[in-house]
Amino acid sequence: MLLIFANICGLISVLSFICSAGAKTEKSMLKLQIVDTSFTVLSCGLLFGIGGVISGSIGLIRNILIYKNIKPFWLPIVINGLLFSMGMFNMFIIEHSVIAIIPVVATMIYTTALFMDISYKQLKVALFINIVLWLIYDFIMGNYTGGIGNTLAMINVFRSYICMSKSTVDVTSTI
Repeated sequence: MLLIFANICGLISVLSFICSAGAKTEKSMLKLQIVDTSFTVLSCGLLFGIGGVISGSIGLIRNILIYKNIKPFWLPIVINGLLFSMGMFNMFIIEHSVIAIIPVVATMIYTTALFMDISYKQLKVALFINIVLWLIYDFIMGNYTGGIGNTLAMINVFRSYICMSKSTVDVTSTI
């Protein structure tokens, strides 16, 4: 029963994430990712994936702060520092598994990208890498709805990236 509930939470998480991957603006993307990370924390907690709970919780706080436009220069350093130290502690002391570090690395990559002065298109690349790592973690932990959903999210991000590339080409070719 716990596995079923965890997978339902994973499904809700990934559906909001899929929608966020196709969002037109960073603000709407973050709003959907707040829902995503909330259900990720629940799903990972029910599956006893401490690495996922750590990453999801810190990612949730990060998303809320960025959504509220609270972006001091030191915040990504603090967030990634917390992720790294908690991830290492979890990997060596609690879970004793390298698998536990996968969501931590995914969240660190995406956090760094969110705080960098990059285009929304470049942010999609970081999002794609994040999805690939979470997809691996989902399948290993038994969150099959999350894994299948992240496969769909990868396709959606890739499609969105291609569409953004085509629209950029179209705009510049008419000038």
